[in-house]
Amino acid sequence: MAQHDYVIDNNNGATVRSDINSLAAAAVSLNSGGSAPSTTYAYMLWADTTAGVLKQRNAANSAWQTLCPLVTRLMHAGTEGTIASATTTDLGSVVANYMQVTGTTTITSFGSSASTDNPLYFLRFSGALQLTHNGTSLVLPTAANITTAAGDFLIALYRGSGNWTVLNYFRASGSALVGGGSIDIVSGTTGTLTVARGGTGATTLAANNVLLGNGTSAPQAVAPGTSGNVLTSNGTTWQSSAPSGAASDRQTFNSSGTWTKPSGYSSTAMALIEAWGGGGAGGHGANGGGASGGNTSFGSIITAYGGAGGDQNVNTTVGGGGAGGYASAGSGRTNDTGFEGFGYNTTAGNSARGGFFTGGGGGGNSQPGGNSIYGGGGGSSSAGSAGTSQFGGNGGGPGSAGTQPGGGGSGVSSAGGGGGGSYKFTFVPLSSLGATETVTIGSGGSGGTSGNAGAAGRVRVTVFG
Repeated sequence: MAQHDYVIDNNNGATVRSDINSLAAAAVSLNSGGSAPSTTYAYMLWADTTAGVLKQRNAANSAWQTLCPLVTRLMHAGTEGTIASATTTDLGSVVANYMQVTGTTTITSFGSSASTDNPLYFLRFSGALQLTHNGTSLVLPTAANITTAAGDFLIALYRGSGNWTVLNYFRASGSALVGGGSIDIVSGTTGTLTVARGGTGATTLAANNVLLGNGTSAPQAVAPGTSGNVLTSNGTTWQSSAPSGAASDRQTFNSSGTWTKPSGYSSTAMALIEAWGGGGAGGHGANGGGASGGNTSFGSIITAYGGAGGDQNVNTTVGGGGAGGYASAGSGRTNDTGFEGFGYNTTAGNSARGGFFTGGGGGGNSQPGGNSIYGGGGGSSSAGSAGTSQFGGNGGGPGSAGTQPGGGGSGVSSAGGGGGGSYKFTFVPLSSLGATETVTIGSGGSGGTSGNAGAAGRVRVTVFG
């Protein structure tokens, strides 16, 4: 290290030569020293050995400006060097920053002879060996050991004091690092892949189960349980359980049978029970009146009455209507109570009529059958139109039987049509019903050789949670 004022004083020859040598020493060492030269010039260079940087005087010669660090050697990346793998593979011992690592010895350190002034190294591996992760001295991506393969490549940064960080690791295969290695999706893996690394932590999963998150542990599984169960929360987790306030259950009977009380309902559940009586058959002008429809019942809870059959003689009574919602069984003739649909009657001057819950009266003498809202429609005579129903079955038109539930059949040869079956309903607590209830469906009146048949009745039970 040398510094000079760059002024040669007049003196004898030996002294002048010594002064010139001191000037030359200062020039070739860039005025190196632990403190600044005492005499300065604009653009003068100074190798500051205390700070380890090269400085230059500014144009005004009033201050120093830092240019760059002082280095022991520049990066050497032109020619690939070679270093054999060892427990401590000392990268700084090779005059190259780009080198091939040969051998298969496990590496736990890259040594401490490298310089932080020239800290980057580029390594290519010729084969398989293990790089051992250390959180201080050899920090690897994914914080796990890496098994190299031929052609793999890394970039390492020297942080000083024997400590290194691998900034990036590139596999020759192009696959990414996962837990210190790559996962071959085609050939699979052995063991289990943990939740922390994107797996389930389990070797098998039960079919049709629902998986619940469980932190870093394997997921919890919830089995479906009983048919009809739903997934519910208890405020902490999820479970398979019977629905609270279950969805409605509906059972429809078009023929006689047994109703079974559904399970899973609360004590406040209610049952809507609906019943339609059978429709009466149409009469025949030559062979007599039609048969009445049968009564429909649900246990002892409710009974809906069938419609009366159509009469043979249009001048008396043609097509009795079904019994009304709360009336007793009736003939359906014109002199019955207003709960029933009236059939057509020439003598009394009545046209067939229906009702709200009652079945429609049967038509006669080319007259239409009576309509109803809930009960079955009345059947027509041989030439009239059929009675209709919004919620029950329609009556039969000329030459046709009634439709279920409770439609009356049409008359033949000017005889009266059959009356529609009545409709009844009730709303009761589900708890008041037995485990099973007998369902009897009223048959439609038989037409036989007399006329067209009426339709059978129906029972529908809807349970609300």
